[in-house]
Amino acid sequence: MKIITLGVFLLANFLASAQKPEKVYSIVREQRDSIWYVEQEALWEKEVKRNKNNTEAWSNYYEAVRAQKNLLPWESEKRKEYTNKLDVIADALYKANPKTFEGNFYMYRHYGGLGSADNEKYFKFLEKAHEIDPLDPRTYEDFFIFYEINRDTKKFSEFCQKFYKSNYMAPYFYNWSHNLLSGLEENAILFVAGDNDTYSCWMLQEALGYRKDVQVINTSLITIDDYRINLFKENGLSDLGFRLDTSKNMDDYNDRYFELFDAVFMNEKDYPVYVSSTAIRQFEKEYEDSLYLTGLAYKYSAESFDNTSIIKRNFEKRYKLDYLNTSFGFHIQNSKKHHLDATYLPAFVKLYKHYKTSEDFENSKVLKGLIDELAENSDQVEEVKEMLEE
Repeated sequence: MKIITLGVFLLANFLASAQKPEKVYSIVREQRDSIWYVEQEALWEKEVKRNKNNTEAWSNYYEAVRAQKNLLPWESEKRKEYTNKLDVIADALYKANPKTFEGNFYMYRHYGGLGSADNEKYFKFLEKAHEIDPLDPRTYEDFFIFYEINRDTKKFSEFCQKFYKSNYMAPYFYNWSHNLLSGLEENAILFVAGDNDTYSCWMLQEALGYRKDVQVINTSLITIDDYRINLFKENGLSDLGFRLDTSKNMDDYNDRYFELFDAVFMNEKDYPVYVSSTAIRQFEKEYEDSLYLTGLAYKYSAESFDNTSIIKRNFEKRYKLDYLNTSFGFHIQNSKKHHLDATYLPAFVKLYKHYKTSEDFENSKVLKGLIDELAENSDQVEEVKEMLEE
């Protein structure tokens, strides 16, 4: 009977500990399952109701709801429900704490962030948040995006350097982006898709001065008409004379969207054009026959070429790979590295087969060990096994 009582006591304590509010990060930095975010939303909402001046509670409450929204497909109707909920949170946070970093930061992040028509209108809230706490790196990201969109290269570089020095992003991403950039030709254009692959490239260029000859283009930012028109003009590319925001319907928008990529891929300046492995899903359907794997990127080419030799060169001479199996530090973003581990696998499997065919047993052995490790890290063991058997 005592044992049963003790078991119930331990179970009760376990459940209680499982219901404690925890720090909620953006899914770009750390991703949990949806149930955890639902639990954290409820827990942080209780904290906010206890004390409306607890800005840390407000921040975690907002991020828990935002994560649930961002985990939904873009076409989901439920996203609107979460947007409305975030409206309420941002407004209530600012009303209760108008002179705090969080109050101003989330007013900008929610109402004036990327893609918002009110971007410049709410910029004053971002500036106020930075004035209150100039060392909080959360503003740096919004600043360098704002200045990139408005083509203020000096301020863009300034905040990229601040962001890099803050150690807000895990070193793993910088190692990966170094390898991505190192495998490209001079004066290349590179399409990237997400936050981590875009920011890590920008930081290397602006903070370390590495591969500044490469024009990094984010596939979301390129849909902002004024930004794209100015960026294309600076690089001698045709803006095609139309705007996406005047599209008649979704089909018209999609047609124009891919016309933009056609203009870049077939540019008259003969810039070599690549698509990062993190962005390839946006292109593989439309451009499958013209994109050739070269390592961590795919090169656009109207004619076939020996891409295996490029992969071999990158692996043997350009990529720095020690970081893949040696790490001496913890960073909250390390939990996201398995996504990047997987991006090496298609090229490495192709190269491994080449080594075996050419009877380069030493390199094939080394590469096979790395492939196995990356497959395990990224939960791609079965997929890689199938690739190797093809």
